[in-house]
Amino acid sequence: MNPVTIVVTCFMLVCSTSGGTINHDQVQPFAQPDPVTVSEKAAVKFKPQLVIRDGCASFPAVNAAGEITGGLKGTKDTEDCEEAPLGPQMYGRSAWYQDKWAIVYAWYFPKNFCAYEAKKRHDWASMVVWLDNPALETPKILGASLSQQTLEPLKIAFLSMTERNEEPYRKMSPLPPMAFALGKFGKTELVEGPGTTPTKAALAYLRGFPI
Repeated sequence: MNPVTIVVTCFMLVCSTSGGTINHDQVQPFAQPDPVTVSEKAAVKFKPQLVIRDGCASFPAVNAAGEITGGLKGTKDTEDCEEAPLGPQMYGRSAWYQDKWAIVYAWYFPKNFCAYEAKKRHDWASMVVWLDNPALETPKILGASLSQQTLEPLKIAFLSMTERNEEPYRKMSPLPPMAFALGKFGKTELVEGPGTTPTKAALAYLRGFPI
């Protein structure tokens, strides 16, 4: 499966296997566990940080009980979604794809924005970081793919090329209202495979851990 389609599939599975729907600001995020496997270590090492320009902050989509967010109606701009009171969440999944290692990072937002205006309930943004081999001592970034939606503003990605964070990888795209930058704007917990049974069902397609 193309990594870019994973985000949509994830949310469809969440909706079909969840333990119920709760308010968007009541979903408790998962803490990022200590990475153990090669894929987990690579996902944490290369994870980008999300910087919101104009739009909702990222929110958790599901909790440990398998309850999913109800999102927010696409009105009143960023009202009630400028900050996640319990903390933001980043989701991840990694796999080989056409002889390259793909790490998919995904963020959920309670509202969808188009042309700087809130339009509808629920939105996802995603980024795929392409590596040569996560098992190498210093994996090489081959590229980064950013999700896009028509008529949305700028997002930027900064990723470390090597162990030296002063050498960033920069990726720019005209969409949407957010930026991705190397971790000096705060911490977002990455999840790549929460351990509880209800959540495994709800996030069955996110073979990753909270990053």
